Amino acid sequence: MAVKLIEQQRADQWPNSRLLIIGAGKMSTLVLDYLKPRFQMQQVTLVSRTFDKAAVVAARYGVQVAPQKELSKLIASQDVVFLCG
Repeated sequence: MAVKLIEQQRADQWPNSRLLIIGAGKMSTLVLDYLKPRFQMQQVTLVSRTFDKAAVVAARYGVQVAPQKELSKLIASQDVVFLCG
């Protein structure tokens, strides 16, 4: 639901958007499965409590991964943030 709402509101802005996904479980992979083939985003970053798990998911989808300690800084600089917990 949230993905579709953001899609409708930002459809023309996706190419310039910076997206942060918090979490590396099933919900984050569903978000990536939906968004990656439909939109070219400027930057997609994945953060999770478990860096190694986030790194595996990020590599599978070709997105960036960042350590949890950078979360506050990242949230402030993103256009869209999904909390997938």
